[in-house]
This record gives sequence, structure tokens and C-alpha cells, in this order.
Amino acid sequence: MIKKIVTLLLVAYWGFAGVQISVALEKDDSYWKEYHYGDPDIIITPESEFTFNAGTGTITGYSGTNATVVIPYEIGGVSVVTIGTYAFGMVSTLRNVTTPFSVKTVGDGAFAESFSLNTVDFRGVETIESYGLYQTAVVTLSIPCVTSIGDHALEHMFSLTGVNFSGSPPSFGVNLYTDAPSVTNYVPSTATGWGDTFGGRPVVRISPPVGTVVKLCGTCTSLESGGTGVRITVAAE
Repeated sequence: MIKKIVTLLLVAYWGFAGVQISVALEKDDSYWKEYHYGDPDIIITPESEFTFNAGTGTITGYSGTNATVVIPYEIGGVSVVTIGTYAFGMVSTLRNVTTPFSVKTVGDGAFAESFSLNTVDFRGVETIESYGLYQTAVVTLSIPCVTSIGDHALEHMFSLTGVNFSGSPPSFGVNLYTDAPSVTNYVPSTATGWGDTFGGRPVVRISPPVGTVVKLCGTCTSLESGGTGVRITVAAE
């Protein structure tokens, strides 16, 4: 991964003269892994396993066979911002997917019919387009930054039991939870705009327990509720 350079400007005064000194501080991979994934030791899937459109920052295909895929935050020095149409569709080996904060859009059918996919971390995703996770085996879905969910995006997800939101409820298309009968929507107690149901499924408000560690990273804050097994996410101020 290309290392990012930030410049810290320090002003030193020598007698009556002001001298500006430029100091380069290098932020290594562990810093950016912590920023994008919340884990400085995470192993990112090699760039060579993806087909990538550098002009749009879009992953358009995956050639690997790994059960666990950690999407790179950049490929060839270009930020990854979109998982493209059917990029991971019908990948039979896929079990777990983590996206970096840079990824904002999960495209049409991006993971559709990857029947064994049961864990996803969409920490920075704002839009899930039509059929995005259609007919996958995901059990719990955390989408704290999502503002729009397309038609059929979560349809035929028979194993889905919990979806964790933050802020106001997102817009959504037709058949949001069709054939996903056991879903409960979890939202922070401070979130506004929510009723008793969302997408025809119940809404449960969760208050972070005393002592919860709040970690600001990217555009959202994640709250882990100790002992309950429920991950709570709230938007950063």
C-alpha cells in the first residue's frame, strides 16, 4: 500500500525572528488499517485478486477463492469507493467480507447469490443498490452510514435476524425484507424518525451500556454493547 504523508508545520522562534519548519510525518499501513477497518493488524486481500476500474474507483470483479475477503482501501494508489455490479455475484467460496470506510456504494447485485456469505462489515457504505445482498446467508448486518437501500437488496435473506442502523431511517425500495421473516431492526435510543416497524419488521431501540467505548473513525462512530451480542452504531457529530 502506498503510504500517506502528512505535513506538520511547526513555528520556531529564534530571538525576534520567526522560522517556519516543515516536518513530514509518515503514517504507515497500520494507521490506515485502523482508520478503515478498526484493526491495525487486519490482513487485506491482495490487489491482484480484483478487477478494478481506476477511473471510477470501482471493483468490477474478483478472481480469488478465499473464504474471507478484506477489500483494499486503495488499488494502485486509487481509493476504492464502489463495489460494482455483480462483482462478487455467485462466488461460492465467499463467507466473510469487510469493506473499508472508503467504500460508499454496494452496486446492483454486488454480492447476489453468494449463498455462503454470512458475515459482512459495511462500515462506511451509504448506498446499497438493487439486489445488493440478494439471497445471501448473512445473519447480522451493520450498516451505520446507509441512507438508501434499493429494490430487493435484502430479499431472500432467510438467515437474517438483525440489522443495525444509525441516525434517521434510510429510504428503501420494494421487497426489502421479503423472505427474511426473523429480522429485527436495531437503532440507537437517540435516533429520530423511526416508528415501531421498518420494512414491515420491528424496531428495537438500544441504549449503549455504561462504560461503552466510543471510537471515532471516518464518518461514523461505532459502539460495541458488551455482553449483549448486539453491535450498535451511531453517526458522529
